[in-house]
Amino acid sequence: MKKTAILICITLLLFSLTACGNAQIENNSEPTTEKNNPTVEIIKETPKEEPKNEVVKSNALPAGEIYNAGDLQYHILGVRIQDNQYLTIKMEILNTTNESIMFSTMEKINLTDNNGNEVDYAIFGPKEGDVNVTILGGNKVVGEIPFEFEELKDSYILSVGEFFSNFKPAFEILNSDIDKTFEVAFESSGVTSDFSINDTIASDYLSFTITSATISPTINRDRDGKVFKGENNKAFLKVDFTIENNNSENINFLYSFFVEAFEIKGNSLDFNEYLSRLDSIVNANSSIEGFIIFDCEKDNTEFYTIITPDIRKQNNKTAVIFNAEQVDLINIK
Repeated sequence: MKKTAILICITLLLFSLTACGNAQIENNSEPTTEKNNPTVEIIKETPKEEPKNEVVKSNALPAGEIYNAGDLQYHILGVRIQDNQYLTIKMEILNTTNESIMFSTMEKINLTDNNGNEVDYAIFGPKEGDVNVTILGGNKVVGEIPFEFEELKDSYILSVGEFFSNFKPAFEILNSDIDKTFEVAFESSGVTSDFSINDTIASDYLSFTITSATISPTINRDRDGKVFKGENNKAFLKVDFTIENNNSENINFLYSFFVEAFEIKGNSLDFNEYLSRLDSIVNANSSIEGFIIFDCEKDNTEFYTIITPDIRKQNNKTAVIFNAEQVDLINIK
């Protein structure tokens, strides 16, 4: 009880002294310094700086440079906006090996905006030439890759990966790059082949023969008299085929799985499915005749196709080189 009373008295005394001391500091008009009050320690607070929005710099190359990734080299030829919805990147991709490479945009290409958000690859978006094709050894492909955006951003990073992963920044694409054209960087070593028009690419599955090829800026469809004209220096390449089924069973035939077409310098050609005419089924031990129409530049006459006669054997591909005859008008049924 005695100890408790003593502790209470000491506590009250300390509280009284502290109150007096505080009043004395507050009422002292002379600035308190270490000289006139050595018992007072002045702590100077450093003003806090407002956080700055730092720009994260990427080691990606500017558009127009060459990016090396394994057996392939990449180069941007141009960037454009389509329908205020698609950011379309035109690229040339060079195969530096002696072997053919099947290129896949989904597997090897990724695009993110300046906020790090991924921009969707538009598989069915508008494009002139597809890069999802076979690239022959020592040669290149030229085509476009469309990406669909909701709002155009200040910049984008195009990354290159392998097998859907390990994407590394390759190119930084700025708004100022839109509608620019960059000079061609790659030259193909040249497509060589022993096959041309009227030569048969044979297999146990299907056999293909190109019987003729013509090119024209105009197509006339006989059945309804409708005329189709190429726009912006475009033309139509008509390639006639005979396709034979060497099996004892009918084969469902989708020509885009078997045939790829290119201008001799590597520009990938788009199928004009609306105007092409080939049966979708090749009956057992029989053949069909028909044609495929490709969209192309009107001034080109040298082309090649890559034919896969047996889609079960993707390594069995054959190039067919040919010249197309220039005509004023192509008539189709």
